[in-house]
Amino acid sequence: MASNQLPNVVFIIADQMKWSALRMYSNIGIETPALERLAHEGVRFENGITPHPLCVPARVSMMTSRFAHSTGARRNETLMPPGELHAFRIWKDLGYTTGLIGKNHCFIQRSDLETLDVRLEISHGGLSKDDYLGEDPSVQGMEWVTPVEVIEESHSSRSNMRGGSGAGNYIVSDHHLDGYSSSAIPTQVESFLERAANGDTFDGNGETGGQEKPFAIQVSFPDPHAPNEVPRKYAEMIPPDSISLPPLRKGEFEDPKAPERNKVVYEMLNLEGKSEDEVRNIVATYLAMTRFVDDGIGRILDKLDELGLRENTIVVFTADHGDFAGEHNMFGKGGVYYDSLVRVPYIVSWPDGGVLQSAVNDSPVSTIDLLPTILHLSGVADFNSYPLDEPGQETSSPGPRVLIDTNSELITSESLRRLQGKLLPTVTNSSERIAAFSEYGTGGPDFTL
Repeated sequence: MASNQLPNVVFIIADQMKWSALRMYSNIGIETPALERLAHEGVRFENGITPHPLCVPARVSMMTSRFAHSTGARRNETLMPPGELHAFRIWKDLGYTTGLIGKNHCFIQRSDLETLDVRLEISHGGLSKDDYLGEDPSVQGMEWVTPVEVIEESHSSRSNMRGGSGAGNYIVSDHHLDGYSSSAIPTQVESFLERAANGDTFDGNGETGGQEKPFAIQVSFPDPHAPNEVPRKYAEMIPPDSISLPPLRKGEFEDPKAPERNKVVYEMLNLEGKSEDEVRNIVATYLAMTRFVDDGIGRILDKLDELGLRENTIVVFTADHGDFAGEHNMFGKGGVYYDSLVRVPYIVSWPDGGVLQSAVNDSPVSTIDLLPTILHLSGVADFNSYPLDEPGQETSSPGPRVLIDTNSELITSESLRRLQGKLLPTVTNSSERIAAFSEYGTGGPDFTL
């Protein structure tokens, strides 16, 4: 199969966006027109589960389709381990133009960063400054379209808020709208798509007049993760008195049956002492940040349509994990298993590739299922389960069958057997699940009061 027959991939990740922040999932959520549009054009999973409710482990697991206990990346200080087979290594070997625009917090090995033709990093405090493990301030393949000084100014308030859970803190700001990450990222993606459609492979040779190579790009929004800051335009779209606060169970953590670990997390992240107005303001800020991300996603979808790329582009959306955002009277995240932390929004769309539209699946699925599903939809490999050949026939290994004509030593039936994710139901003909697995922790002493 020639590389230009493979579909493009736009893999969108939000940071710390809980499922119930979206009205399509919950009545305490807000309307998100772009994501609702994407769900209308694809399959929405009602019970999408993160394999790990912490940033780095969740991202490494998504990109490798392997659980944290298998990769060893079980904390934010252990990024993508050397030698792991991940999505970008696969896409690069298949001849894709590759890119990561937004928050990285996953790849740190030089050999992994070199699989990216385009890389521009921006995180919670603005452009990467190499002051946090895994951040790389260099750029690859493109320069920022939005002037760097505008991005820096628009993050000046947020930079002063870095650190801590952000519980109870929020800012409504009046910086230049274009410089916020939720605007600068889609601006960059729009430029990437225009250049890719014109045949630019971002190797310095310029445009060739038409797209000859498929592209696979991760669009990684740092929001709605703390620091909790939003431009006034979006704060006014989500007035605090208009939101529905989540229901609370009084005395939930005074219950003797409550796990001690959960009580410890409550001591760290609780909103005790905050008035209802204060809680409304902080939750409304989180929801307004979510709406800002949604508008950015809408811009990306519009550009795909405008350039005629949508029909040959798989678009997926999810989050690494969730946030309490007022649920259980807490804000932030911790190593516990409430729905607000482990359940994430989850959409897969490719109408022209045969993926159903306006479909909802309510069986539990994991975000590690995305990579095998994308490769399956792309025609790279068939991930349906195969038994060993019948007695008397030549034996072969069970598992994925590579379908494309490739001499790759990287992409083989044997290497793809390492992927622990399964094909997503409804998106493919795979059967529905009865469970999804999530984990947290690296050992050590008990987490107690």
